[in-house]
This record gives sequence, structure tokens and C-alpha cells, in this order.
Amino acid sequence: MTREFVVLPDANAVAAATADRLLAAGQAAIDDHGTFYLVLTGGSTPQLVCPLLVVPPRVLQLDWTKVEFFFGDARAVPARHPDSNYNTARQTLLDYLPRVGPGQVHRMIGEAADLDAAARAYQALINRIVPKEQVMQASLALAEELAGKPPVAMRLNKARFREVTEESFRECLAAGIRNQRAAYATGEPARMMEAFLAKRAARKTA
Repeated sequence: MTREFVVLPDANAVAAATADRLLAAGQAAIDDHGTFYLVLTGGSTPQLVCPLLVVPPRVLQLDWTKVEFFFGDARAVPARHPDSNYNTARQTLLDYLPRVGPGQVHRMIGEAADLDAAARAYQALINRIVPKEQVMQASLALAEELAGKPPVAMRLNKARFREVTEESFRECLAAGIRNQRAAYATGEPARMMEAFLAKRAARKTA
């Protein structure tokens, strides 16, 4: 194997080159199997790279609805904690990408009381990743497996899962409420809907 070493003048040049290589790898993955599984890291490098991905022209070079986000390392802190790598990714990347839904972002529950269990659950999630065309088949197989589990143990596990995820779920709901209030306070959604209805009415009468 031949390796090529590229020397760049400064950290900003490294960040730009990294962003371009990431986009190229993402497009290649989407072209090959329909999804780009992107593992984000902590440290200072993402803080330089991520802002480059959320502005044109780079942000327009990838279909972000086909990207699934994971984290290569996690800290034992809540999602919005300043030391959380998820929080850093949210503030520098995830909140600014177009059409990226909560279901595309997969983080370990760093605030869980049982971190070993949270880590095992995250490992299980990663191990269950399958191509889109196999989702139904894999889901049915998993459902059959879960149906064979002891019902009391499953009930207790579900209760514990709700305990460790309730906080982050409520944070998502609160963020959604804030965003909706901010949007509707400007009147923009109403104007957009009026314009849409007017166009549709015009097409019907044409």
C-alpha cells in the first residue's frame, strides 16, 4: 500500500481539506449503499471542521437526510453539558444542517445511572445497523426475539430505559416548542401557508 503524506500550511487549511474529504467520502457511501454513517469525535479538530460543513457551498454538496450520526467517544454528562461531545456537535454542526431529524443522531446516554448498561445499549444499537432494504426483515426478527424474553424482566428494562431517556426527550420537546414559538412570532409560517394555498387555488381555477 502506498501512503501519501500531505503537509498543509496551518490548522485552517487542514480543517478545509478534512471537510472536503469528509464530503467526498459521504457522497461515495451514499452512491454505494444509500447511507453515510458518520462517526463524530471530540477534541478541537471538529470545532474547526464542523462550521465549514454548514455553509455554502459545502452544505449543499451532500444529501444530509441520508447521513446517520454516531459518536466515537462520549463523556458521562447530560446532553446539554458543556463537556458533552454531543453538545459540541449540536452547536457546531447538527443544529445547522438542513433536514436532519432527531432519528438520524445517535448518542450514548451519558447521564445514565448505569453507564455500563448505557454503553452496552449503544453497542447494541451500532450492531443492529442494517441496509434500508433489510429494515423490515431485521425488525421482524428482532420483534420475535424480544417476544421470547421474560415479560417481567422486559417490563423492568423498559421502565429503566424511560428513566434514563426522559430528560433528553423532554429537552427535545422544549427545543421544538421554542423553535415553533419563535417561527410563529414572526408570522412567516402563516405567510408561507397563505402563499401555498393561493398558488394551489390558482392551479385549480386555471
